[in-house]
Amino acid sequence: MFGFTAIAWVAALLVGHSWAVAGSLNLTDMGLLVVYGCLGLGVSQIFWIRAVSDVGIGIASFHLNATPFYVMIIVFFLGSDWDWLQTGGVVILTIGAVLAQLPEQLPRRSVLGTVTKI
Repeated sequence: MFGFTAIAWVAALLVGHSWAVAGSLNLTDMGLLVVYGCLGLGVSQIFWIRAVSDVGIGIASFHLNATPFYVMIIVFFLGSDWDWLQTGGVVILTIGAVLAQLPEQLPRRSVLGTVTKI
């Protein structure tokens, strides 16, 4: 994900996009990034593995995909503005996660007698 984000940022920087401008990166920012990257993601992986063993991969992955929406709601209640473009993205993500969780249809017999999936 870091690589994809870095490529998108460099491409936006090359075409002069306004959101590609970054502020200065100091030692405090680097320290916070290391704390988040190592500790935050490490702890979340432990919780993820525990959740998969408790509730199953389907429910755990659904909630992992719904995390951006949870964060949007929390940030909104902390005083940020609601962004409908982000909400649309969350809806697309949620639809994709729900569709991925649907069971496959049962196989049926074709005219030639072979089993095919619908």
